[in-house]
Amino acid sequence: MKKILPICLIVIIIIVGGVLYSNTGPDKTTCIQEFHQEPYDLLVNEYTIYSEDDIVTKVVTKKTAGCNDQNRLKEVEDNINNSYKTMNEKYSGYSYKSSIKNNKLVSVAEIDYKVFDMEKYVNDIVAMKAYVNEKNQYTLEGAKQYYQHIGATCNE
Repeated sequence: MKKILPICLIVIIIIVGGVLYSNTGPDKTTCIQEFHQEPYDLLVNEYTIYSEDDIVTKVVTKKTAGCNDQNRLKEVEDNINNSYKTMNEKYSGYSYKSSIKNNKLVSVAEIDYKVFDMEKYVNDIVAMKAYVNEKNQYTLEGAKQYYQHIGATCNE
């Protein structure tokens, strides 16, 4: 009996440790792009990249624009939402919402790359081949390179 107890304890520690290690969740990387452009006070795009084993599983994009012209903000909101709607119809995987409050537009979109048709997207947008692996999976390194290419700064 005295020998079985230490063995059981070791087995339990190994099982619990394995479960805790395997459930750490996806890695998260954030890229931010800020710029000033008339008539906006400040435009900020924040891209949060979620990945598992260096493959992107989803990207959450938060776009923020400040402007005193409500008509301009509504026009930008409509353009963003129409763009996301078109992309979702063509490739799937998009969910999005937006709001305008206190002269500020906030738009949040999520792309679920487990649903998104990356193969079709890469065939349509040939430049994306630089950011995917041989299985047409969006890689974490590829995503960071893409966002840096468009002017964002990514954390490590």
